[in-house]
Amino acid sequence: MSSWTCMTNAAGRSSGSSCRPGRAIFRAEGGEVVAGLDDKVRRVAFAPDGAFVAWLVQPDQSRESVRVRARWLDGPGPEDIHELALGAWGAWLAIAGEEVLVLREDGALTRWRPRTGARDDLKSDALAGLLEVAVADDGEHLFLTGYGRVLVRDNDAALTGRLTVASLL
Repeated sequence: MSSWTCMTNAAGRSSGSSCRPGRAIFRAEGGEVVAGLDDKVRRVAFAPDGAFVAWLVQPDQSRESVRVRARWLDGPGPEDIHELALGAWGAWLAIAGEEVLVLREDGALTRWRPRTGARDDLKSDALAGLLEVAVADDGEHLFLTGYGRVLVRDNDAALTGRLTVASLL
């Protein structure tokens, strides 16, 4: 398992000849720059095994769209970047196995497999107003949070509900 760090210097620029302006991914051991990220990154997520990274890019904040990008960190380089354009704003990002999960602000969850290009969108009223998604260590469950509640769902195609935790104020 590799350890990675994503960093930006005070000027918003990363150092190293292989970096683009914005953020860079460094190997934690030794500080080697492994990859550069875009300068308009909104979210970054690493695969639990450190094999790849995914990030949300929003080049134009006036348009309701983001791009999801993924790159295998031990791959050949920038040509190993996979991309998916979404016609909605992305709120949060997580990785389960080789699947990128994007919680969207339009009340949907996009599941994307960068290696194959497979994509599934699940739109549900239960997803409206949620702000974050996290994956359990075993990859079997998702935790979706927002405004005083946490939804625990199976990590399946239907997002089968298991539990809702709500604050009582």
